[in-house]
Amino acid sequence: MVTEEQTFADQGKTWQRLFDKAQAAWMSGDHDLAGDYLWELQRQTTPLLLAIASQRAFASHAEDIVAEAHLELYRSMSAGKAVKNVGGLLRTIVQRRAIDDVRRAANKYE
Repeated sequence: MVTEEQTFADQGKTWQRLFDKAQAAWMSGDHDLAGDYLWELQRQTTPLLLAIASQRAFASHAEDIVAEAHLELYRSMSAGKAVKNVGGLLRTIVQRRAIDDVRRAANKYE
């Protein structure tokens, strides 16, 4: 059985290349090309991120959590921030947002 860690390790270099190409295209003013790279990155990362979000938060909120993670990554890219581990950043954002989601729900019922 392939673990989450193995998947991130195997795919991480591909995801990083896509992000780096997207950021280079964005910074050179080719926003359409950047969008193409980002779309592919999103297509490749979404299934695994959804699985993580669904395990740690309410399944009904998983898609929103993953979308927020991608949005945060895109903001970093457009601001020219260096991201050295795209997969790790996305996973961390999803895990933290999922925890926040559970905490908000718990606080609602207290």
